[in-house]
Amino acid sequence: MIKAIAFAATFGVVPGYAHDNGLPEGTTAADILANAWMSAMKEEFDSSSIGVGGVITESRTAYNPEWGCPAGGEVTATVTGESNPEFDKDIEAYKASVLRICKAVNAELKQTTVRVVFHEVADYVYLTEED
Repeated sequence: MIKAIAFAATFGVVPGYAHDNGLPEGTTAADILANAWMSAMKEEFDSSSIGVGGVITESRTAYNPEWGCPAGGEVTATVTGESNPEFDKDIEAYKASVLRICKAVNAELKQTTVRVVFHEVADYVYLTEED
């Protein structure tokens, strides 16, 4: 029986291809994704009551330079997270919420594609201060 589902999505934060990875001064790829994710996540929660938090990390994505990959890889950020069986009883609804948020973030960041990966979580422990 599946207890939870985990996801990972990596976003480019500079629109287009064949760019120089230029980020606005004083910001990081993680800052950009965190702001976009939190905005989309709030909108999703307001409409579905499903909260989709995540851990955001800096990343680089490498692909064929002939397709426009910048030297050293494209500056990206990755968000990972998982449903919490304590609160997310409907895994399919949670997954749909993740996808809606990813679509909104992708549009906000002016990206043409995003890959979203889901994994089943067979064992999940939610520790609280009482444990």
